[in-house]
Order: sequence, then structure tokens, then C-alpha cells
Amino acid sequence: MIRCRLLELMGKRGIRFISRLSDETGINRRTLSMLAENRMLRYDADVLERLCAYFACQPGDLLELMEEEAPLIAGGAREGRAPSPNAVHP
Repeated sequence: MIRCRLLELMGKRGIRFISRLSDETGINRRTLSMLAENRMLRYDADVLERLCAYFACQPGDLLELMEEEAPLIAGGAREGRAPSPNAVHP
């Protein structure tokens, strides 16, 4: 999962409102809200470039890759792991 650190960067700059960031960057408020809430499915290069220019940062300062826990598979095991010997099988 990719996590956006927009709120952290805003906090460091003393920006409390998405509307202010939108006014100062020209990025749509809805787009910024989706970034802040980590609901983006695709990241627009122009948006990332504007944010990096505004915050004087690199894309890696704005986005970070988080490890996800592997999904459960049959037998109650995590994918890539052996099933638990105590797992109940139908």
C-alpha cells in the first residue's frame, strides 16, 4: 500500500486547511482530500510535481510504500506461510 504523507508535510508548514493548500498550489480540493485520506488509486504526475515544488521535497518525502500483511488463504494461514496446525478444516 502506498501511504501519502500530505498531512504531515502540511503540519510542518503550519497549513491547517486543504482549501489553503488548494488556493496556493492550484490543485483541486477534492484531489488533495483524497490524497490526505489515502484514498487515491492513481497518482497524477502533475499533482505530485506541484506538491513537491510547493513543499520543496522529493516524491519519496510525500509518498511511502507500506508493507501490507498477506491476505488470508484457506486454512486460516497467511499467503506464503504454512497453515496453522490448529486450523479447522471443513
